[in-house]
Formats: sequence, structure tokens, C-alpha cells
Amino acid sequence: MKKILAVIAMLAAMAANANAFYISGSAGTVSGEDDYKATNVNVLLGMENFAIEPSWKNYSDENNNDYNTYALRLARETSVYTLGIYGGLTPDVDSKTLPATTYSNQFVGADFTISLNPIGGNNSRLVGPGNRGISVGGDGITRVDVGAGIKYAKHKTEAAGAADFETEQTEYQIFAGAKILMLNLSGGITKYDYGDSDSPVFGYINGVNYAILGMRPDTAFNIKMDIPFFPIVTPYLGYSTVKYDVPAGVKDHSNNYEFGAYLDFAMLTANVSYQIREYDGHNDGFLSAGVGLKFE
Repeated sequence: MKKILAVIAMLAAMAANANAFYISGSAGTVSGEDDYKATNVNVLLGMENFAIEPSWKNYSDENNNDYNTYALRLARETSVYTLGIYGGLTPDVDSKTLPATTYSNQFVGADFTISLNPIGGNNSRLVGPGNRGISVGGDGITRVDVGAGIKYAKHKTEAAGAADFETEQTEYQIFAGAKILMLNLSGGITKYDYGDSDSPVFGYINGVNYAILGMRPDTAFNIKMDIPFFPIVTPYLGYSTVKYDVPAGVKDHSNNYEFGAYLDFAMLTANVSYQIREYDGHNDGFLSAGVGLKFE
């Protein structure tokens, strides 16, 4: 993590005289039940109205090998809208529980966010992929950002001596954020459709800090409230619920409650949160912490 932040700082210093250049980056970890561990790293480099954002995610638990997901997003960012396209993959992962079996996925997507009352020169949004955790302003007491996204993924499981198992997954998302008085409110709804449904699905869900392993999400809803009443520290509360595409008789949804805070020291930011997953009568906890740098 120290090396990553050092690289970000060096790039920012090199571009100190480029007025149209902006950069931000973050690195975070998640830990939880069953030896669950995750690492998330992303860097955003922007010049005028164009931004490029590579990212890396790694997660594992007691039943699985390490999963590494690599992605790259390209975006056009203005004070009025953000338009992005992205793609990525999870390379082959050997299963610990099933011998001679590997899992992988590939995905592509696009997103669009518009500010209904854009004021100021900051291109960050209140919600969506253009949200970089940076406070944004608005005209009077209210700012509203709305957007939508689509993502197509193919999940594949390969087993020795058997045909490949594949699941095609399409994700449709709408989201909105509003700054009302001193509160920042945001939320989103995601719907998932499937083609073939033979392979397990591994990945992240919006509003959920940890990976959902082996279950196909059907719909997801999340809402979040930032409470920036205090200098430097901004507490927040979040709630999400996920409904799964599972056989009859199996618990088909989970509820997730999050409590956390952002710390903003100008160029340096940090966050910490605790999320509780309520599923099938069990409550599992996940602790998240991260740091970031921003130069705009």
C-alpha cells in the first residue's frame, strides 16, 4: 500500500503545473467472518475532460483461493455529466473444494451520470462510478445527480473431463444522489438477468462491502446517508438488501447494515466502516478501512 501511495504522490508532483490535470487514488481492506479478506486499489488520472481509472481487487476466505479482479474504466467527465465505459476480468482460479476445477469471468459495461444543477468546477458526482468520495457543491441548498449503468459478464467454471459450465449475467442499474441542507443522500436499484445458469457467480454487489460467493443475485437495493455536520469527520449510515435467484426453500435475501465515517484532510482522505450481514438467522460482521490521495 505504501508503494502505491508513493507512486500516486510522485505523479501528482510531476503534474503540479498542469492546471487541467487531476489525480486521485485509494487503497482499502475488508476483513470478516470465515477468514474473509479483501483488498481494493484504484487510481484515477484525468486531463481536462478525460479520465482513465485502473483498479485491482483481491478477495479470499477459508474455502477459496485468492480471486484477483482487474478492470479499466475510461470516462469523459464535465461539470454537467460523466460518461464511462469499462471492462475487466478475473483470471482462472483453482478451486480448493473441487479438485481439477477452475473459475474465471470477464465483463464489460457502461454508465452515465448527469448533474441536474451543476455548480462549480468539480467533476465528481454524489453517486455512481463518478463518485470519488469528494464533497461537491450545489446551487442553494440542493444538488441532484442521477444516472444509470449496464454491465454484461460471463462466468465460467471448467472441470477436468466435463464440458465447461457458463453463466451469462446482465446487470441493469439506476442510481441517484441529492445534497439537501447538510445531508448527502444516495441510493440505487440493480436488476440482474441471466442466460445460461450453470456456473457459480462470484463478484461484488453495489452497496455491499464483501463478495457474494456462489449465489446469483436477482435484485439489489441500497441507500446511504452522509452526515457532514462536523469538521474533518463525516459519519454515514447505509442499508442494502439483496434478493437471490435460489431454489425454493432456500433463504432468498440478505439485509446489510453499515456504519462508518470519512475523514478529509484536504489532499489526504481516510474511511472506516463496519457492515453487518443478516442472512438466514446469522449475523456476520465485516470491517473496512481505507486511505486515499486527491489532487484537483
